[in-house]
Amino acid sequence: MCWNLTRNSVPLDVPISASKRDFRTAEFAITAAGSYDIELVLDHGSEDGWCALSIGECGGKPAVAIPDWFLLRKENVIAHGLGITDGAWGGNRPGCYLGTFQSSNGRYILELRFPEGATRLNSYEPRLIVRESWFEREQAMQTGWYAFLIAFLTLPMGVVLLMRAMIAHRVENADEFARTWSFTDRGRLRAL
Repeated sequence: MCWNLTRNSVPLDVPISASKRDFRTAEFAITAAGSYDIELVLDHGSEDGWCALSIGECGGKPAVAIPDWFLLRKENVIAHGLGITDGAWGGNRPGCYLGTFQSSNGRYILELRFPEGATRLNSYEPRLIVRESWFEREQAMQTGWYAFLIAFLTLPMGVVLLMRAMIAHRVENADEFARTWSFTDRGRLRAL
């Protein structure tokens, strides 16, 4: 749907480095107000990668603590989360939720503050992703389909009304022509 193309459901997807304690993204734009999820995803997944994001120990290796995050707009912190994951997943690209925030249209910066020892994440090529929350995307798609359906159902009625108006206008013009240029009267034609 064309309407959905105007929405940027993933305003941020960048590789990150845990080498420095503080990581700051470039400014990114959010084009649709709503709820957004922040995710830390590992590009090279494995059992060990899953363990790195888990809470507690996994296979005798301690998990890497989750970074604190701060969402900034015009250098002001407008949302933050403190090193707690809201859930994690495995598979080819394991990852974890860092948090959720509400936003309006605008430009933002996301800052991560890694705990000591988080450099182990670098071997998994971590990415920071901000995406529109699932519920928001679903709601946007539903609204778009309703708009499409209404347009689809009202289009034939609009075409019929337009054709009726054109036919009525054509009949009026034909009547006016017949009154002005009567070919049944004898004699010379009237000049305008």
